[in-house]
Amino acid sequence: MFKIIKKTAATSALAAAVMTTGIAIAPQAMANGYGYACTVNPKSSVRIRVNAGQNYRVIAGIPNGRGVRILNSKIGTDGGLWYFVQYGKYRGWSHSAYIC
Repeated sequence: MFKIIKKTAATSALAAAVMTTGIAIAPQAMANGYGYACTVNPKSSVRIRVNAGQNYRVIAGIPNGRGVRILNSKIGTDGGLWYFVQYGKYRGWSHSAYIC
C-alpha cells in the first residue's frame, strides 16, 4: 500500500513540475526518433501541418500504420505536444496523440 501511495505522490509531483515549467515530456516514440501513424479509424490518416496547431494548413496525410521519422517536438498553439515529422518527401507537424 505504501508503494502505491509513494508512486502516486511521485507521479503527481512530476505532473505538477511539468505543468508549471512548461517542459514537454515526450512519449516513447520521441525517445527513439521513429514512430508510426496511429488513428482510431484504420482507414484514416494523420495530418501533417505547416506548424504545430490545429488551425494551420494541412500539407499531407500519413496513412494509418505508416512509419515516420520524428525530428523535433514542441508545444503547439493548442497546448498539446506536437512532433515535427518526416514522411517521405513531406516534413511538418503532427499531434503526438496520433504518432505511436
